[in-house]
Amino acid sequence: GSLYYYHRHVYGRRTGDARLLQEVGSYYHMVASGERAEWFDNYSATAGFDYTTDGGASLSGSYYYGKRTEGRSAFYVYQNFYGDAQKNPIPGIPVDEDWIYNPNTDNRYGISHVASFDYAKKLSASSTLKLAVLYEHSGLSRALDNRNYAYNPGTKTVGDLEEHFRQADDTPLDGIRLSIEYEKELDNGHVFSAGFQPQYLKQAGPFTYDTLDVESSAWGSYSELENAIDLSRGIYAGYLDYSGSFGKLDFMAGLRLEFTDQLLEMENPDYFNIFDRETEASYKVQQLDWFPTLHLNYGLSGKNELSLAASRRISRPPTKNMAPFLYRRHYEVYVVGDPALKPEYMNNLEMSFDQDLGKQGFTLTAFYRGTDNAIFRVNTCLLYTSD
Repeated sequence: GSLYYYHRHVYGRRTGDARLLQEVGSYYHMVASGERAEWFDNYSATAGFDYTTDGGASLSGSYYYGKRTEGRSAFYVYQNFYGDAQKNPIPGIPVDEDWIYNPNTDNRYGISHVASFDYAKKLSASSTLKLAVLYEHSGLSRALDNRNYAYNPGTKTVGDLEEHFRQADDTPLDGIRLSIEYEKELDNGHVFSAGFQPQYLKQAGPFTYDTLDVESSAWGSYSELENAIDLSRGIYAGYLDYSGSFGKLDFMAGLRLEFTDQLLEMENPDYFNIFDRETEASYKVQQLDWFPTLHLNYGLSGKNELSLAASRRISRPPTKNMAPFLYRRHYEVYVVGDPALKPEYMNNLEMSFDQDLGKQGFTLTAFYRGTDNAIFRVNTCLLYTSD
């Protein structure tokens, strides 16, 4: 068993300079500065066991419980005005300087339960069967509070509240993964293994976006922005591995096939859309992918070695990047996900040469890494109004 606790608070300061080009050729500048704090409070407990029978079978199990509270606060003062690219006034265009104090807090919470069991049995002196099951339940939620106040730069005092926004989501996750693997050592010393790994994940929950009517102090929801998602993803993978050696050459070659059956459904099909395409109520993925792996190691004279590694991998986007939930991170920054995101495919190739020089060593490495469907944040300018 084990206990773990992690506490980390970071205090810093941020400056930012955003500008938006206007139709008349001027820029709307938003110059920000202020304190920024982050905090991380995580703790967990783990218990496990291993048991070996007289017949050579082994059984192991473990349980993990973890709780995390992470977040950040920002206390920024914004100077907003019109000017040229260098922030100088433009004749004929009002500067319209406006100062805003924008404190905001982004809290993320999570509680996780993970249980796993593994069983291994030697069927013979040269063959082994392995079985494994893992179950996870995670309660994931997020709450963001964002306020705008009038600000007097001369006296450095905060004035009346002008706007107040709150966003929150609660999207618990449940997942299960099974694994069956058979390994056989052949007469020539080579090792062959085959396995099947099905897994299933489900994550669902609502998102709320509330605004405060400052005059009446009453909260009201933005129905156009509220939504809920239901993500179900099944991945059915099978693989073959073969490893061994021929003289000075050691090798391992493998092939993994994965079939993805994924459905992402939106409760509000007319969700807020920043992309140049029609919104949809559901996004379905059904596809077969293949992922080869090759490792070669050749021993040269002495202790010198030449090695080659090649692989293809996949990285599926997390739910927070796919859910079309509109988070107002700061006064000028909104973040929204893309439900049509595709997974990333990484192709890796690496070659290295190791030269033994007595008590010294020399290594020369060359590599290639390419990513298809690379996922990254796109910055754009938006204007959203609601009746």
